[in-house]
Amino acid sequence: MQLGSTEAVKQAVKAGVGISLVLAASVTDEVRAGTLRAIPVSDPGLAKELVVICPETIARHPPVSSFVSHLCH
Repeated sequence: MQLGSTEAVKQAVKAGVGISLVLAASVTDEVRAGTLRAIPVSDPGLAKELVVICPETIARHPPVSSFVSHLCH
């Protein structure tokens, strides 16, 4: 099953549809409230591909280029 948002995934898990892997930060409130249980994954070996996005019109501006260079190198 594929859902469109982390919130949809959390609601499905709360409804008993199944279990899921999510970022720990996305369930802190639910764990604190006791509506979901978070089970830490030890040495998950997982990676999430991240990209920097910006409007094409400012992509080559020096501050943007500097920031992107700092993040990507």
